[in-house]
Amino acid sequence: MTVDQTTHNQEYWVEDPDDLFTKAKLLNTLENNTKYEVELFSTHSKKVVNKIYPTNASYFDNIDNLSELPNLNEPSVLNNLGKRFENGNIYTYSGLFLVAVNPYEHKPELYSDSVIQKYHND
Repeated sequence: MTVDQTTHNQEYWVEDPDDLFTKAKLLNTLENNTKYEVELFSTHSKKVVNKIYPTNASYFDNIDNLSELPNLNEPSVLNNLGKRFENGNIYTYSGLFLVAVNPYEHKPELYSDSVIQKYHND
């Protein structure tokens, strides 16, 4: 990813060994945009990473169709699916496809007529 001075201090996703991805603030680009110095929001610590992923504005958290995300990347998709799951929304569109996150518990309301009609295309 090419980063210029205007993108410093902006929020990005970076890989994390515990949470898979975490948000960080970009501080500097190093070695001709091949490494990035970031400050992790979770721990306020600085580290150098090889890859950064753009985030989406919080307005797009919990959006019901992943194809509407401005930055469609792995951490943004996982973040959105996680937010929807936390809110009890296990179904999310991804363009023409429907993604279902298994809640691993019995939820009879998931198969009510109103829910089926919401996702059924005639």
